[in-house]
Amino acid sequence: MGLRRYELLIGKKTLIIGGVGSGKTRLTAEILRGLMDRMGSLTLMDFAPGRGGVGLPLSSYINIGCVRPEGLHAPRIEGRDAEEVLRLARDNEEKIRPILISFLSKPTDALVINDLTIYLHSGDLELLLKCIDSSKTFIGNAYYGKDFDDKGSGLNERERFLVEKLMKMMDLVIKMS
Repeated sequence: MGLRRYELLIGKKTLIIGGVGSGKTRLTAEILRGLMDRMGSLTLMDFAPGRGGVGLPLSSYINIGCVRPEGLHAPRIEGRDAEEVLRLARDNEEKIRPILISFLSKPTDALVINDLTIYLHSGDLELLLKCIDSSKTFIGNAYYGKDFDDKGSGLNERERFLVEKLMKMMDLVIKMS
């Protein structure tokens, strides 16, 4: 039997980027389905808020257990002004940070993160990179577009800057359109 196309991602750091509705989560689920029996121990984190018609959770495409904090927000959609956008982003970071720290105490062979930009809105890139580097295989997806009004909060600029930094540290970046 020949190699499946996704087996080439094993042992690599892969980031899937794109705008709203570009298929990032669907592709992540497809890759996960194709690799589940080949990745050894696996941790799946889902940070998609699933609010406002954006940020669909992986469970929309695949039936699998994952670490999914309750009450995550879509800051730019839910926030009424810059201050509230930033408050919601900080709330997300406070819910996600302990999950990332916990992962570092017992990393797995593979780490899959859906909608990692929800953490990056307010979180520390270095903590995320430590998690990524502690696994042999990383597959994640991140919003990378211009679909949202951040209401003057600076969230769009921060998100874009950190995603571009993260892209430079990956073995493979898949751009969805």
